[in-house]
Amino acid sequence: TLNGVVGLELSGNFGLLRSLAVAKAFRRQGLATQLINKIEEYARSQKVTALYLLTLTAEDFFTSRGYHTTDRGSAPSALQETTEFKSLCPETAVCMKKHL
Repeated sequence: TLNGVVGLELSGNFGLLRSLAVAKAFRRQGLATQLINKIEEYARSQKVTALYLLTLTAEDFFTSRGYHTTDRGSAPSALQETTEFKSLCPETAVCMKKHL
C-alpha cells in the first residue's frame, strides 16, 4: 500500500517539488513532513540551492516549513517551461520557494 509520495524535478541548481500527497488514513501523522524532509535532503545532495513549488491547497503547510510565496514569473525559466508550470497547475496556484 502506498501511504504517501513526493516528486522532485531537477533543473541545474533548482528543483521543482511535485505531487506531495498522503493517503487520507495517514494524514496528520507527520508523514508529509517526513517526505518533505527527505526530498530536501536528497535535493541538497544533488547540489540544489532552491526549491520551488506550486500549490492550490497547502500554502500554510509549506510556509510552516520555511517556504515563502514568490512571484510565479520569478521562477527560473527552465522550471517555467515544465508541464507543471505550463499546463498542470492553473495560474491561480501559489508559487513558493525555499533556499536550501
